[in-house]
Amino acid sequence: MKPNTLLLAAMLMASVAGNAQTTVKVSGQIKGISDSCQVSLDDVEGYEKKRIASIRFAGEKFEFEASVKSAPRLVNLSIFVKSGKRWSKNSEFQLLTDGSPITLNIDHDLLKQEMPYQQKQGLANKPDGRLTIEAGRLQRQMDEYLDYMRAATITADSASYAEAKVWFDNMGNDEAVKDYAQRTAAAKAVQEAKRNEFVAAHPDYALTAALVSLYAYKPFSYSLELFDRQYASLADNADTLHVNFIKRNLDYFRSHANGAPYTDFTAEDKTGKPVALSSLMGNGKMMLIDFWASWCGPCRAAIPKVKAMAKEHSDKLQVVSCSVDEKKDKWLKAELEEAMPWQQLFLPMSKIEKASVAYSITSIPRLVLIDTDGKVLCITHSPEVVQQYLK
Repeated sequence: MKPNTLLLAAMLMASVAGNAQTTVKVSGQIKGISDSCQVSLDDVEGYEKKRIASIRFAGEKFEFEASVKSAPRLVNLSIFVKSGKRWSKNSEFQLLTDGSPITLNIDHDLLKQEMPYQQKQGLANKPDGRLTIEAGRLQRQMDEYLDYMRAATITADSASYAEAKVWFDNMGNDEAVKDYAQRTAAAKAVQEAKRNEFVAAHPDYALTAALVSLYAYKPFSYSLELFDRQYASLADNADTLHVNFIKRNLDYFRSHANGAPYTDFTAEDKTGKPVALSSLMGNGKMMLIDFWASWCGPCRAAIPKVKAMAKEHSDKLQVVSCSVDEKKDKWLKAELEEAMPWQQLFLPMSKIEKASVAYSITSIPRLVLIDTDGKVLCITHSPEVVQQYLK
């Protein structure tokens, strides 16, 4: 669940391209279509996709202009079709624009076929001419990357969809989805390994600099060792836009990686006494910090799992719960009900900015695992992920 005051805006940072803009012309044809259609261009560099421009049209041809932050830029071109009164996404094409005109032509018969987006894009620019995509010279790098990643991406996406379906079918029961979650994690690990192989093999590509810069928007999803190695490989990369973005925010990148030193913060105990996290460290055990709140259902559902972990790994793990409730009486009531046999701290959302930025607390529950050397091992919402590290 997301506390209203824990905003991404508190964490990061200047945009990649500053205020500079590039106008990109987008045009194309859906050959043989008789229904209305929508084509949209989205910026995919950031915390969330951001719609840049969109057009709805009848007939086969479309054309519009989009103001894109300075190129090179990762964007998606999506096609939506109308089903009844609703518009639904039918296809999505990943592009690396250099500001050149973007042109997409697709046969309606191919558009209608249901297949993974990656698979459909893999049919682009074949001799049969059913799908052609032109987006400038850098698109060749994107095409090469997508070809390299296609099988792993389709497998990971399929596993994720299957997990989500089982989760919803079982009303969010984590036990019912456990095996599916493990398959998803394994598939995503393969996908990430392929991505890192591509980055290592193409340090001079503009796409590589863009891929490395995306770490900024997924803190604690990468290791410090990996980031340092990939950043060093960009020394001769000509994409100064993304490389300079990384340079400007280098401290942020390094401090928000798994393996980075933990950040100290101070909260209150039940008597109102200030307690620094550092005062609880250094006893030869790993530290698990559980950021939670009385009003957060998923947080309270996770507490029994944290209790089980604390008991199973009592020889090497200590736990600290840190409530972000705004009202102390609500926290104390919930803490009594949950009967957690470890250190309880109070850090209301109005005072959490330092910890929020340090540990990327954009939603709760937020579990932070720190090793005996004071380095962040992982940050997650899932006790099962923590359990894997403890094993």
